[in-house]
Amino acid sequence: MNTAKKITKFLFSIALTFSLVSSLTGCGNASSPGTSSSKDNSSQQEGNASSSQDNSSQQGLTTIRYATMTGSTTQWYGVIGQEKKIWEKYGLDVQVTEFANGIETVDSVSTGQADIGFVTDFAGLNRLGNTAAQTDIRFFEEQSTVSSYALYADPKTVTSTKDLKGKAIMVSLGTFLEYLNAVSLNLAGLSADDVTTVPVESVSDILAIAKKGQASAIWTTGDSAAKLADLGWKPIQTQEELGYDTYVFHVANNTFLTEHKEDVQNFIKAYEEINQYVQDHIEEVAELLNQKTGVSLDTVKNTMAVTSIAPEFTQESVDALREIDKWAVENKFYPESVNVLDFINTDALAEIYPDNVTIKK
Repeated sequence: MNTAKKITKFLFSIALTFSLVSSLTGCGNASSPGTSSSKDNSSQQEGNASSSQDNSSQQGLTTIRYATMTGSTTQWYGVIGQEKKIWEKYGLDVQVTEFANGIETVDSVSTGQADIGFVTDFAGLNRLGNTAAQTDIRFFEEQSTVSSYALYADPKTVTSTKDLKGKAIMVSLGTFLEYLNAVSLNLAGLSADDVTTVPVESVSDILAIAKKGQASAIWTTGDSAAKLADLGWKPIQTQEELGYDTYVFHVANNTFLTEHKEDVQNFIKAYEEINQYVQDHIEEVAELLNQKTGVSLDTVKNTMAVTSIAPEFTQESVDALREIDKWAVENKFYPESVNVLDFINTDALAEIYPDNVTIKK
């Protein structure tokens, strides 16, 4: 699966998005990163995702509730945008909440707890495929591509992908890692029936299972990979070797995209300026993120070449979604194929970056 050439190369990988952080640090709207938990927000009302105009917390600014994942570039961009007042420059008060994985960010948008969220290709399709008749969710921007993951394994039991037969593999269920596992196993001449899946939800889960020898491998990246390396685990395959890039999208309810097009456009333009700032100030950004989020300097710098971020929507990403949709139906993740184009709305993006939308209708 080939990735379209991106407009800009970004500093650090959204792969950290999926590196399975240690806990869910936020699950509602209008909270700062790490300040709330899902329990704290259990009484939140659902619905009314198009409430940005009514929730301005700073005079003259429009509030956008942005659902991110802890440890991901989406969280980091939120921090940088706030610290450098780039959101404010575009008339926005972007209020960031953090979730443990991309599926939860989509759910927060669909239930009205957030205005904008993000999701990976497989995770987004998995959710749409099971809720297509009821959902108002739309992909509105192909936010990035990822190729930074590696298959880490315990060298005492696994030294190649063929050694995975009869072994246990850790995976975060419902995420693109399930698809990544399938691609890897297929190339090794194996199937899902040849391995045992061990569900994990956090770095602490991964490390506990690895230390106890209850699983032999996992696709991971970033700090999670570094901690497994400290235990002696080694990468035996990379995502780039698979020829599979993960597409990451920004999503919102179609109602919000229609009623708040200008706000969405300001969000897109602000995000692009944050991206440019990051590229121009690598050392400063790494230090800032280390102070604000705890991510290591090496993690930021070492992943800068494997993620591309650009405000676009390409035919290549649509083709990738269709390929994943076919696989998901064949493997019974949901019953029927979805028409990918039914869940894409590029109206806001196309008005400000018309050359960046190359979808064939």
